[in-house]
Amino acid sequence: MTLDALDVTALTTGNRALSRVTILGDAAHKTTTHTGMGATAALQDAEHLATLLKSYASSLKLNPPVLREYEAGMIKRAREVVSGATGMTARLHTVHSPTKLAVIEWIMWTVGWVATVVSPIFRLIKSRV
Repeated sequence: MTLDALDVTALTTGNRALSRVTILGDAAHKTTTHTGMGATAALQDAEHLATLLKSYASSLKLNPPVLREYEAGMIKRAREVVSGATGMTARLHTVHSPTKLAVIEWIMWTVGWVATVVSPIFRLIKSRV
């Protein structure tokens, strides 16, 4: 089984220099469910994009170079998340014991859920302190 670790074709084809459209979350970087990082990555994308747009807020129109800066950062972060998830999928699916697989999947789901829920809450609390 081969998984495309990060398909950024939509962001790297055609004339993107003047485009005023971008994508985030699963639309930009699909990942497997084994690390529970899909929602967290989407929230990180949204936070990064909002920060960049806020820094360029003096301009009344959407500045395409801001979107290219966002996309470059998003692709860099997504490569790490998707690569980790793809590696975890490969490791999980090479386990031959159903019991061992069930335990590993439960642990990974629990860790992923905690990371997905706790990380944004921690950031919110930290930003208000």
